[in-house]
Amino acid sequence: MKVTIFDKNGNPSLVLLKNGRLVNFDGRSIGFLYGNSVYDYNGSHRGWLESGVLRDHDGYCVGVVRGARTISTPIFPVTKVAPVIGITEIEPIKPIKAIKPVSPIKKIGWSDFSPLSLFNL
Repeated sequence: MKVTIFDKNGNPSLVLLKNGRLVNFDGRSIGFLYGNSVYDYNGSHRGWLESGVLRDHDGYCVGVVRGARTISTPIFPVTKVAPVIGITEIEPIKPIKAIKPVSPIKKIGWSDFSPLSLFNL
């Protein structure tokens, strides 16, 4: 099963594969999910994915999946049709993960990050 993560404008940005890997639409591995924490392939903690909402370290919403339902979120955008994902590359070896920070209070607003810029892309 593949789940698309959309940005605040409803643009498809990332795909969450069933093994917890996050890829872009070119098929490039961007990060991975460990529990509800999101890491990049350098081992840096990038945020949280809970109840279909991707959040940054300040608690702001970075992206959403269709059908996400939670109380502390901004108004979700109308989502656009996602393109076909490219052939996914072989997953990189997962690094030693940084210690995740304490989860912040969930904020109702949108982050300045997009789903891709959360990973410095």
